[in-house]
Amino acid sequence: MKIKSTLVRLQNALGWKDLASQIVLSEGLTLGGGEDERSSKETMNVLIGYNGSANSQIALDMALWIAHQTRLASQTRVLVHVVYIVDRRKQPPRENPVDLGGRSAWPYPRTSTRTDLVHASGLPVFSSGRRSTDVLASQAAQSCLTVCQVEPIPAPENLLDQADCILWQARCLAEEWRGSLEAHLRFGSYPDELLNVAREIDANLIVVGCSSPEHELVRQLAPLSPCPIWGIPHQLEEF
Repeated sequence: MKIKSTLVRLQNALGWKDLASQIVLSEGLTLGGGEDERSSKETMNVLIGYNGSANSQIALDMALWIAHQTRLASQTRVLVHVVYIVDRRKQPPRENPVDLGGRSAWPYPRTSTRTDLVHASGLPVFSSGRRSTDVLASQAAQSCLTVCQVEPIPAPENLLDQADCILWQARCLAEEWRGSLEAHLRFGSYPDELLNVAREIDANLIVVGCSSPEHELVRQLAPLSPCPIWGIPHQLEEF
């Protein structure tokens, strides 16, 4: 995967000239043959820390757009890995360190950037800016909303139900982008488990729902990450 070319495509799609300086939170460690060796793999793996919140949904949209555009540009198979982590020691709400903004979850990000990326992707769009699968997924998501939103801090016996619901929402978003997605449920600390999965799948890129290299999660990931870490642009946190 050519990180620089991916950045250029995303920057052109959104029309933001300073995008790279905003979303590249860490370059990651240089292992083995570096980017050239990783780009020669038959499958590209994009990893995202996901908790169902608005910021992590924006990050997932970015990851799925990257996957879609990379497939079009290079015919490379791209697999997006969504990781939801349950830390039983803390039992935090979904507004956990993976998400900087602390916004409540919703089936789709409340931002115009989703529409911008959809138009740039070349996928079919209705006049409202949402594809037909949006409507179906939105209707199906209603059965899950009460479970995911009523109790921000679920009781321990409901943690698995919470995780299943949030990962199901991620699958709905992946269906919109017609992308390949693999869900991972892990138990432990956020940085440790994200790094474990990144190593297991030989990730090309990690995407998180925060926007600063000084964020606690990024500071914990960066020294040990085997690949670059991207966040979301500052503009998207304003919506």
